[in-house]
Amino acid sequence: MSAENPLSAAAPAGSDPSDGHPEEKEGWLPGWVILLVIAALVVGAVLIAPRIDVRGGSGEPIPTGLKAELGAPSIPDPAEEGVEGATTEEEMVAGVLRYAMESRVLEQAKMKLPTSSECTTSDSTTYECTVTVEDQSARSTIQVDDVSNLTVTSGEQTVIDRDTIHYTVLEQEIVVTDRAIHLEAQQTVAESQEGDSPYDAPRCDEDLPALQVVAEGEEAEGNCYAKPNGWRAWPNWSATLTISTDSTGPSLWKD
Repeated sequence: MSAENPLSAAAPAGSDPSDGHPEEKEGWLPGWVILLVIAALVVGAVLIAPRIDVRGGSGEPIPTGLKAELGAPSIPDPAEEGVEGATTEEEMVAGVLRYAMESRVLEQAKMKLPTSSECTTSDSTTYECTVTVEDQSARSTIQVDDVSNLTVTSGEQTVIDRDTIHYTVLEQEIVVTDRAIHLEAQQTVAESQEGDSPYDAPRCDEDLPALQVVAEGEEAEGNCYAKPNGWRAWPNWSATLTISTDSTGPSLWKD
């Protein structure tokens, strides 16, 4: 009786003779092929992703040649011509505040607009002012801190040193125009050129309101857009720039 050859012994039931060589299993791909597929997918993503700009078609290009224009308040500068018709300290202060608030609104608007205004007080300290621009009104609440150095000269008009009237704007509404938004978008893109991911192609919604009144610190209606450049900004998709407000007018920040 001959001894059994261990090399020819039957494999245990359920075992796979190729278990020790997974690369030989039917249907398996060699490791180098899998690596090539992964590399191809990565390269494809790098090349294709920048072209998939979901906001690329949003907004309209900003008109060229835009410039800020400074309008004139509806009343003369009290420091030069006084407050016409003022007979009390409250009326003189109200005149100074009217001129200041109209000037501020026109600076926010960045364009010449017809304005009118009214400031009233019930306690000689807190004034409620309203500046009307076209058919919209911007309101503010102002705390007058000191008028002790108010100077008056005799004559037909009351002449005031308005720089000696110290006040604090407690609350205010901001006038936001489409021109001011466009100019702010251009400035935002210009200032970004010093960074690692500068923006270009500034755009804003086509249906931006020509003029809107927004509480300070709140968001205005509409959005602007810009495209970042540079490897740090990959895949360089257009960013949405939200329109917020501060005392100077609209301000833009990346959403």
